[in-house]
Amino acid sequence: MENEIVEAAAFEENSLIVVEQLPVIKQQLRSIKERFSEETAKAMEMECTEDTLKEIRAIRAHISKIFKALEDKRKAAKKAILAPYEDFEQVYKECVTDIYKPCDEELAAKIAEVENGLKAAKRADAQEYFDEYAKSLNIDFVSMERVGLNITLNASKKSIRTQIKDFLDRVNEELQLIETQPHSAEILVEYRISLNVAQAITRVSERHKAIEEEQHRREAAQAVVEQRASVVEAVDKAVDETAEFAPPKAEIAPEAPAEEPAGEKIYSTEFTVRGTIAQLRALKEYLNNGGYDYECK
Repeated sequence: MENEIVEAAAFEENSLIVVEQLPVIKQQLRSIKERFSEETAKAMEMECTEDTLKEIRAIRAHISKIFKALEDKRKAAKKAILAPYEDFEQVYKECVTDIYKPCDEELAAKIAEVENGLKAAKRADAQEYFDEYAKSLNIDFVSMERVGLNITLNASKKSIRTQIKDFLDRVNEELQLIETQPHSAEILVEYRISLNVAQAITRVSERHKAIEEEQHRREAAQAVVEQRASVVEAVDKAVDETAEFAPPKAEIAPEAPAEEPAGEKIYSTEFTVRGTIAQLRALKEYLNNGGYDYECK
C-alpha cells in the first residue's frame, strides 16, 4: 500500500492518557466506619419496650441524621471525582470517538455494498439454475425459496447448485411415488402445500376412510328405514285383506233412542314375517306402539 497504516501499538504509549492523582478518601472512611459501627451496635443492643420507646426513637433519628450527612458527603465526593473524568471524556469524544465513528460507518457501508452485490450475483445464478433444472423435470409449482438456501459469501456456486439439485430430485421422486397411489390427484393437492409426501398420502387416506365410514353409516340407517316401511306396508295390506270379508255393519235408524255405542268388532289375521332380529324387534315395537293385540308363536 502506498499510504502507510499507523500501527495500533503506537497508540498504546502510557504518555497518551495519564491519571495524575486519585482522591484520598479511603482512610477517612475507615475512621468513620469504626465510630458508626459503635453507634449502631449500641442502638441494636437496646431492648424496645414501652418505657424505652421514646429513647430508641431518638437514637434512630440521630443515626439517620448521621447517615444522611454521610450520604451528602458521598454524593459530593462522587461529583468531585467524576468532574475531571467527564471533562476528559468530552475531550476524548472530540479527539477520538467523533473521528472514528463516521469513518467506521462509511467503511462498513462500502463493505456491505460489495458483499451484497456478491450475494446478489450468487442468488441470481442460483435462480437461473433452479428455473432450468425445475423445467427439465416438469416441476412448475415450487419456488426457489422453498429450498431453504443460505447464500453467504463463503457459500460456493457448486454447493448452492448441489442443494438445489438434491431438493428438486427429491420432489421429482416423490411426484413419481404419488402417481402410483390411489386418489393421486388429491394427494398431489396436499403435497403441493406441504412438500411432505408421507403426510399428504396419510391425510388423503384418512379422509377417504372417514368418507367411506360415513357412507356405510348412512346406508345402514337407510336400510333400517326401508325395512320398517316394508313391515308397515305388509301389516297394512293384511289388515285391508281381512276387512274385505267382514260382514257389513248394521245401520241404526235415526229415531232409535240413543244408546252407548258398541265397540268396533275385532278381527284377526295371520301372516308370517321373516327378517333379522333387528327387523323383528322393529316390527314388535311398531305393533306395541299401535296398540295391536298379537301373539307370538
